[in-house]
Amino acid sequence: MELGSCFKTYEDFKECFSAYKKENRCSFILRDCVSVRFHNLNHGTSIREDILYVQVKFVCIRTQSNRKRTPEEDMCPAYLLLRYNEKLDRLFISELNTQHIHVDSKTEGPGGDATGKSQKTMCLQKPQPAQPTGKKDLDTAEKSLVEPSFCLDKVQAPSKQEQESITPSDLAKIAKVMKNFLKVDEGSMASFSVGNSQDLDRLSFQSSKMSNLFIRFPENLLLHRVENAQGHILYAFLVENKERESRVVHFAVLKAETATSVAKMLSIFTEFNSDWPKVKVVFVDPSFPHRAILQEIFPAARILLSIYHTTRLLEKKLHRSSAHPSFKRLMKEALREAVFVTSDASVQNLCQMSQALLDGELFSFLQAHWFSCELLWYMHVRKGLHACNTYMDSLDVVTSKVSSLFREQQSLLDCILRFVDYIDFFNTKGLKNLPMAPPKLKRARPASIPPKSKKAFGICGGSLTRLLVDERKPDPQLLQQQPQVQPSRGGMLDTLHQSGSELAYKLCHNEWEVVQNSTHLVDMAGSSVDVQLLEDSHQVSKDGCSCSCSFQQWYHLPCRHILALLHTSQKPVGEAMVCRRWQKRYQHLLGPSGELRDPVVVPNTGQPGKQGRNDMIQDLSRELANLLMQSEGPELEERCSTLRKIVDIWADPCQQPEPSHQPADFKDVGRLPFLWGEQEEGERLPPARATIHD
Repeated sequence: MELGSCFKTYEDFKECFSAYKKENRCSFILRDCVSVRFHNLNHGTSIREDILYVQVKFVCIRTQSNRKRTPEEDMCPAYLLLRYNEKLDRLFISELNTQHIHVDSKTEGPGGDATGKSQKTMCLQKPQPAQPTGKKDLDTAEKSLVEPSFCLDKVQAPSKQEQESITPSDLAKIAKVMKNFLKVDEGSMASFSVGNSQDLDRLSFQSSKMSNLFIRFPENLLLHRVENAQGHILYAFLVENKERESRVVHFAVLKAETATSVAKMLSIFTEFNSDWPKVKVVFVDPSFPHRAILQEIFPAARILLSIYHTTRLLEKKLHRSSAHPSFKRLMKEALREAVFVTSDASVQNLCQMSQALLDGELFSFLQAHWFSCELLWYMHVRKGLHACNTYMDSLDVVTSKVSSLFREQQSLLDCILRFVDYIDFFNTKGLKNLPMAPPKLKRARPASIPPKSKKAFGICGGSLTRLLVDERKPDPQLLQQQPQVQPSRGGMLDTLHQSGSELAYKLCHNEWEVVQNSTHLVDMAGSSVDVQLLEDSHQVSKDGCSCSCSFQQWYHLPCRHILALLHTSQKPVGEAMVCRRWQKRYQHLLGPSGELRDPVVVPNTGQPGKQGRNDMIQDLSRELANLLMQSEGPELEERCSTLRKIVDIWADPCQQPEPSHQPADFKDVGRLPFLWGEQEEGERLPPARATIHD
């Protein structure tokens, strides 16, 4: 591999890249990517889907550590940037740095003790011309991407010679690492068991962030399975957030995948997460053989085949088949339509084409549990086309991180250390722009949130398990104390906080929180600006005063798209961006409950229906106030002034109306019969006081 090397498909690059990493004994991990589906959807292009990524960046795995290091220690400059060239219709390596600089804080001595001295290891690799990859290297690269074969009733057990043994010193290191993990991240949980052969049988762990994610989104649970070259199995438990992005909530490592070990793994997950009864659906890979055990652990949940894993299975079957290129092209199009433009016709078309591709056993299984499962397809498409793209892309990113990290480690001990080190890196937000800095292991907790109950851990029956000691209910007084919204530190909303109403500031502050937690794309589009927050794009005027989204059209306040534009251009919220009815200097027009500030004076006629008349007038006042809230600018001024004239004329002649305090820029529209509309020139009245005749 060298700078400028071209590849027809992403699979071709992956084969070459795997052989390169194995030959040079280096490890890379995906850092930033722009998928073809994401690019085609937002730019109207039709790039081949076997390209997979329009742009993807791989960095040395040593740069992603969450351990405390000096800036010099934490930077390994090695990386690779792969881009798609439309003219060549090829992926090519546009940037390449093969200089690895690794720093090990501790070096193991001959006796296994750490010397405590810092040792710097540099591995310099000169770029070499890309040579044709031999068949042996391709077989090795293919073997490194071990994929569990389709199986309905049993799992192929790895051969004993492939299994590495865990020494007692390794177990002691794992126990020490997990104790430190539990100590540093309050609220985290971990458990591992040791078998009769004093070998590691199972390890389960999750961080406090993962626990919080499952509490927020427990309905849909997905199991992702990875197997490394030594035969160890990793299960990643994932959930979907509101944006339908996948997030990891639990990890489990198994020495051997048996019915007993899987049942224990699932039981530990339910012990760690008390909200497990809220799980409604569990999505699994077609090769998952323990559906009965899973149904027993989650009796109220539906066990369905994962759209993502089944789609990837069909893609790999198609890629490895010897079918005619025209059939492959039609099959890819049918698969794309079934997943992203789902309909009965598209699913049936894919089913018919898959029958010619798959063997009878696999096709019958998918026909019964995937193609004909109406609940599965309904759940997939109910959030729309863009949500399906987000779902598939996020799973691509997360599963790529998990699989590459688990398969590239030389030993199980190193693998466990890496996963603990990068525990929250797998849930990096955003699909297009992943953050440049790795997340910290310990997160800051707001002072208003009480700390979680302490948990003790101990070794019992050959297992190290974190047990719940004291589960206290939250203090009701703490729940009632809601923190007030504070002005933003960046100063963008300061003007609105000073000149706007409290409700307007809270609405915009909520929109700003969405911007902070989202990936926003800003592109020029003629006289307007396209702003997208991983949702349908909207048109924002260049001055930031209007947007095509429903929030801005309804409230006439800066929405998340306008705030994203202001954040990009580093500008504050201007007064012209806020409707006058939200500004403090116009709040005197309406009362605290939306009624007219000045009371309506009712003539004292002495009639018995006075109380009913008062109720009617109050209803009319509230309705007029609602009409006022739907107007702005000069129209709002004119309506308020006209209503005051109506009140003055209909008031008791004995009571003189008090002078009203109006802003200096209010204009007088005169006396009745002015209406809220344009009048002909001949119908205008002189600006004298109007007189009502009986």
